[in-house]
Parts: sequence; C-alpha cells; structure tokens
Amino acid sequence: MADEEGDVTITVESDKPAEQKGDPVAELKAQYDEIQQQQKQDQEARQAAEARARDAESARAAAEEQAQSARTEASETRHSAIDQALANAKAASEGAQSEYKAAMEAGDWTKASEAQARLADARYDLKNYEYQKQAMEARAAQPQRQQQFGDPVEAYINGIAQRTPNSANWLRGHRDWITDQKKNAKLTSAHWSAVGEGLMVDSPEYFDHVERMIGMKAEPPKPDRTNGGAARRQPAAPVAPVSPSPGGTSGGGTEVRLTKGEAAAATDGTLVWNYSDPSGQNRFKKGDPIGLQEMARRKKQLQDQGQYDKSNYEA
Repeated sequence: MADEEGDVTITVESDKPAEQKGDPVAELKAQYDEIQQQQKQDQEARQAAEARARDAESARAAAEEQAQSARTEASETRHSAIDQALANAKAASEGAQSEYKAAMEAGDWTKASEAQARLADARYDLKNYEYQKQAMEARAAQPQRQQQFGDPVEAYINGIAQRTPNSANWLRGHRDWITDQKKNAKLTSAHWSAVGEGLMVDSPEYFDHVERMIGMKAEPPKPDRTNGGAARRQPAAPVAPVSPSPGGTSGGGTEVRLTKGEAAAATDGTLVWNYSDPSGQNRFKKGDPIGLQEMARRKKQLQDQGQYDKSNYEA
C-alpha cells in the first residue's frame, strides 16, 4: 500500500517452517510390506485348499478301493455259489442216470420212472446254472457301461438288476415297455410268470412266453373239445416203427402195431416226456407227447419182458 509520501508498505509473514510432506521411501516400503502380507495370505489359503483337495481325493480313493473290494468279494462269492451249484447238479444228474440204468436193467419201471424224473430235473438245473455262469462271465468281460441318467431306458437297464445282454437288447428294442407304467407292470408280471413256469431266463422259451403274455404274439390255438370237454384225439397210424433211440425220426427196426387207444395216448398228451432231449438235437422237450415211435418202443420192450398190460389203454 502506498502512503501519502509515496512509500510502499509490504506485510511480511512470520518466519514459520514449511510443512513437511510424507516420506516417499517410507510410503513405498509400507506398500511393499502390504503386498508381501497379501501374497503370504494368498499362499497360505492356496496351500490349505490344496491340502483339503488331497484329503478329499485320498478319502475318495479309499472309498472306491473299499467298494471295489466289496464288489470283487461279492462277485467271487456268486461265482463260488454257481460253481458249487453246478457241481451238485452234475452229481445229481450222474446219480439219477445210474439209478435209471439200474432200474431198467432190473425191469423196475416204477423206480425207472422216478429216476427219469430226477434226471430231467437235474439236467434242467445243470443247464440253468451253466447259463447263469455264462451270463455272469459275459457281464464281467464287457467294459463297464456309463449309466446315462438322462435316458430312463438306460437307467432301467443298468439298474440294480444287472440285466444280461440278451434282455438288455430286448428292452432297448421295446422302449415303450419301460417308459409306459402300465406296460411295464404287465411286462414284470409276464417275467415272473415265465419264472414260475420254470423257464430259464433269456432262453428262447422264456422270451416266447413273455411275448405271448404281454400280447406281442398270438396264443397257439387250443385243441377242439368234444364229448363234454374231452380233447379230440388225433387219428394215429396203427403201425409204428421201433428205432433204437427214443424220440428219433430215423426209419428201420421192428414194426409194432398200436391200438387206437395206445396211439391216442402217445399223441394227445396223456403220455409226455419227463425230460428234454439229452442229445442236444432238440428232438423233443419236457412235456411234449412221447409220439408213436416212442410208444411203440416202450410197448415192445414191455412185451419182451412180459410186463405189458393192454388194459391200461382202450382197445
């Protein structure tokens, strides 16, 4: 400010020290320490997570090993049971065959018939157990199929039942019998009906029975009934050739004359086979009529032994 004499007046502030700003070196050091501390925490958290993952993997591996051991033990138990059942069925078959042979040589037809029935049952059991063993080995040999949880058919096939390849293929070809609840209930009923009839699961007879029960196949025509419900007997030839092998179709041998009653009994189901063809040629099955040739063979054999009673059949 200028005064009247022209002088200039300047105000001078008191002499105070300048305000100190932060130390840049100290700030950098603090930032570095903070970064180091964060990295240490991150590393500790990562190590803890890795340790938990290792523990979880170890527990999973231990559980899988335990489960596999249990599956192996169960499989070995099933194999042992099947092997023992096979051995028992084979022994029963051989014993019944020996009894049958001895009874035939002794001319004891009652014991021979009983032994023949036991032989048929033992051979059926033997084939059934052999099939079960083959199915078990087939399941063990094929690679484990990954279950497709999105597909109800695959989930059904690969469920607890562990279905055999033949059954699995049938089910894949008839998906509606799985997805439709009413059809599935009918299919399940047909399965147990076949089992109740003594049919071997997965055999041609089993599938034929199931498909007839659920209506996929027509039932065979029933025989005509006349005379108050009696089955109409088919006309039979009065003479039948006798060949050495039962149920065979080869010609030759001795001719035996059969009465009308004898021929009818051999063809209308009065006399049936108690076992299936043991030769493997599938010439006859258990429950089939014995036929004219077998009737003639039995008649001649009994006549030769003086034991044939014609009064058992109508003249």
